[in-house]
Amino acid sequence: MVLHGAKKTIRSDEFAYRTATHVSTDLKKKLVAAGFEIYRTLPGSIALVERVRENLILDSGIRLAPSAKGFTVRVIFRAEGRGFPGETEEQMLERARGLASQAAVHDFETVAQDVVPQMDPSHPGIELDRFFEVTAEREVAELEEAFAALRVAFGWLRSVPAS
Repeated sequence: MVLHGAKKTIRSDEFAYRTATHVSTDLKKKLVAAGFEIYRTLPGSIALVERVRENLILDSGIRLAPSAKGFTVRVIFRAEGRGFPGETEEQMLERARGLASQAAVHDFETVAQDVVPQMDPSHPGIELDRFFEVTAEREVAELEEAFAALRVAFGWLRSVPAS
């Protein structure tokens, strides 16, 4: 921040940060008003809550982000490695792709496939499990369209049940 006399001059990067924060705060308020619960704010998107019980919330794998075209609804489908011992990485990703196929019917496109190690927080370097994730996205122009897509996504099975 640079001060000139009594006036405050804001650098462009600081302005961009303040603008992004303001948009994010406004978007979070609109999500809550529409009945959604916020799990956390991530860089560039808002993660929504999966309420398992009254006193237990989890990351739902459903995100909303502002975009150049309006909004991006992102859904992460996953298979947890510990649920399928002995299966290959490709078999696990195929399980996650199977779940993601339900999104294609609703104009979502698969944009990423990832293997995400789950590390032991008490012992850095020790991998406890691996999540095999497929991410699908849908661009919408209006916020009401985004809310409708979010509601549909909450109805999907997003994690492969262990066999």
